[in-house]
Amino acid sequence: MMYDFKNVLCVVNGKTVVGFYEGDCVVCERNEDRRAPHVDYQSGETVYATNKNKSGKITILLQHISASNRDFQALLNSGAVFSISVRDTNPHEFISGGNKAIILREPQYLRGPEIKGQAWEFYVSDYYVKK
Repeated sequence: MMYDFKNVLCVVNGKTVVGFYEGDCVVCERNEDRRAPHVDYQSGETVYATNKNKSGKITILLQHISASNRDFQALLNSGAVFSISVRDTNPHEFISGGNKAIILREPQYLRGPEIKGQAWEFYVSDYYVKK
C-alpha cells in the first residue's frame, strides 16, 4: 500500500487548491472536544456531556507563490461564507469540510533566507468528518 499526496483534493469555494508547501500542508480538526467529562468532587464519579459545538478548523499551507493565495485573499477581503472540502482517496479514505467556512484573518507573512509557506486558517461552522 502506497500513500500519494496527489490523491488528496482540496476545494475552496469551488476551486481546486494548488501550490502546497512541504510538510503538514493540510490539517483538519474540530475546535472543541466532542465529549466533556465532569467529575464529582465527592464521589469521583465521571459523567460525560455531549458538546454541541460542530465547528472546526482547516489549515492549508501554501507556497508563497501559489495562485491559491490570491483566491484566499479575495475571499478574506469579501467576507464571504463559502464551502470547503478535503478528500483523501488513499487507502483509509478521509473526507472533511463544510458549507459555512470563512477566513478570519491573514496568514503570517514570514520572510528570511529560507522560503516559508503561508498557513491559511478556515473557520468552518458546520464542520464534518467522514472516514
